[in-house]
Amino acid sequence: MSRQKLFYSRTFRRRIRQGAIVYAGSRYVSPAFDFLEGAEVDVTKFGYEVGTFYISQLYIQVRPFLCLLGFWCYPVDNKGVTC
Repeated sequence: MSRQKLFYSRTFRRRIRQGAIVYAGSRYVSPAFDFLEGAEVDVTKFGYEVGTFYISQLYIQVRPFLCLLGFWCYPVDNKGVTC
């Protein structure tokens, strides 16, 4: 019997410091983060089973606004991640 991979996500909270979000040793940066210094954001990562999250593809939701802003983050030339 083969094991079916189930898609799921996990959301956690981070604070923007020095224009970046740091998670799992990677810095996620965006020009928008310069204006959001110190803000708490909800970060959602996606995967199919434990240990297979796509760490480089995070969805960042910013809550200090009336409307909920969101960013997708992707790797850039193995030198870091941009949103």
